[in-house]
Amino acid sequence: MIRIRLGFSLLFTALMADLAHAQCTPVDCLDQLPAAGGLCAANFLVGRVNTPYNDAISFHVTNACTPASVFDPNLAGASIRITQLSNITFSNLSAGLSGTTNQASYTPPANGCGSISGVPTEAGVFAATVNLVVDVNVWPFSLTCGGLGPIPQNNQSITEARELIILPDPSFSGPNGTLCVTDEDVVLVPTGTAGGTFSGPGVSGNTFSPALAGIGSHEVKYVVSAQEGAAIAPASDSLTIVVSVIACAGACDALAGTVEANETPVCLVDGVATISATANGDAVVPDGFIQVFALTQGLDLLLVDGQDNPLFEVYEAGDYTIHSFVVDPSTFDLDAVVFGESTATDILEQLIQGGGSICASLDVVGASITVEECVVPCEADAGTLSGGTTVCLEEGEASLSAVTDGNAEVPAGYGTVYVLTEGAGLVIVDAGASPEFTVDATGTYTIHTLVYDPNTLDLSIVEFGVTTGFDVNGLLIQGGGSVCASLDVAGAAFIVEICTGVNEIASGGMHVMPNPNKGDFAITFGEDALVVLELLDMSGRLVYSEQRMNTANMPMQVQLAGRLAPGTYVLRVSSELGRSEQRIVIGR
Repeated sequence: MIRIRLGFSLLFTALMADLAHAQCTPVDCLDQLPAAGGLCAANFLVGRVNTPYNDAISFHVTNACTPASVFDPNLAGASIRITQLSNITFSNLSAGLSGTTNQASYTPPANGCGSISGVPTEAGVFAATVNLVVDVNVWPFSLTCGGLGPIPQNNQSITEARELIILPDPSFSGPNGTLCVTDEDVVLVPTGTAGGTFSGPGVSGNTFSPALAGIGSHEVKYVVSAQEGAAIAPASDSLTIVVSVIACAGACDALAGTVEANETPVCLVDGVATISATANGDAVVPDGFIQVFALTQGLDLLLVDGQDNPLFEVYEAGDYTIHSFVVDPSTFDLDAVVFGESTATDILEQLIQGGGSICASLDVVGASITVEECVVPCEADAGTLSGGTTVCLEEGEASLSAVTDGNAEVPAGYGTVYVLTEGAGLVIVDAGASPEFTVDATGTYTIHTLVYDPNTLDLSIVEFGVTTGFDVNGLLIQGGGSVCASLDVAGAAFIVEICTGVNEIASGGMHVMPNPNKGDFAITFGEDALVVLELLDMSGRLVYSEQRMNTANMPMQVQLAGRLAPGTYVLRVSSELGRSEQRIVIGR
């Protein structure tokens, strides 16, 4: 016997009805689908708990000959034909809902419909199902329903889930009409689905405080979720009401109004940040009253400053609030406020607004501003220097001179100094206002540019012969420190040596191509001679040496790619006729 696993979505089509769904009029949407059918409807309409509900689903039953493999991939070569659809029921519904059809069974081709109605008493997301029984005939080994004849396969049970959302009831009883700022707190009571959360100005738990909310219009919101009965997930909804709080006759007419932050967050620069707000012009300042502004810090609204305009300087990161305060100095002693001890709550409790006896008004919400430790970009740039080379020590002295490349950035208030270091450790041995120095010993030297702010970098800490360029660089932002300054660490490098007095090679000098290079280059100079090629690193160490026969003005190839570390080297070519040197740069 051939077993057919039938899919509801491929046996008939369903279509949600319009707003007039109560009529349960069948709708044929087969022209939108293949012969085997397929759903063409979305989910059921959204309902609400304890509110009458009515929705319908329409379908078309087809008797088209269909490959059985559509329903069961293991049945290639067989075909099916639907002969009967009956026993349509609905399940997994919210309690209070039930489903019916307009007739007990359908013989294809046919249109039909079913409807769900009632008053749902459970909220949530339901995997509502349409259940039915389908009778089919199976033609083995035929894709045309011809073949060897039908084998009936009856009473095939089919279930199709369709999402049904029943929202909870977020209704609640709250403040009735307009309240005076001096009225007692009002209890907020859910009248629909319980277990939700109240929120809004003046709301604490399940109570609304007119004094805490202050004068004005305020939104009170109730949010509730529920998952009841057969629901597979909770459904959520909310209700918002507007509560008006006024001063009322005979009450205090003072109104602090509101303020808005001009900027947040604000950076703490050099240990100070300026924060400010703008008054919205909605304050009421009766005769004899003044408007001042208070600054509080943290969630407990600790008072840290106060003045007659909403602009303050603070000296540490944190959360701050600027409040407007309309007060009569003759009834409220402003000098009694102790900054760093008193809180905004302490003030509020003394006012009619907060249940006290003094006529004044405090904008408790205020303007919130966050102050952060920000990383301020350092714009100083030492740029680069050119001119490093090998220099002869003559009569006990050698002059070192570099040229700025014109790419330094010196911000306002900053200065420039040139530093001379010795050896690979960059030990500082001299400093001056220009990149020119005189030394009296052989070795390797480097001239560096330093762009710095005298207010943040004290050069008196430099001890010649002890402090290194790496020490200074470690103090700077570029070296992982905190000082905004810039040191050209690479600088212009020099080799100072005792020269032999040999002549430079003549005939046009020496040319190196390309330069920079990756270690492979060509040397051209105008002498036929046996020469010695030498490469020295910037510490004066010999890293390569080779003897060659040179042909005048013919390129002499040197191949050192991969053999030398990237960096700057001095190329020296020597022969019995003299010596020539040139700096070359080897990259990656």
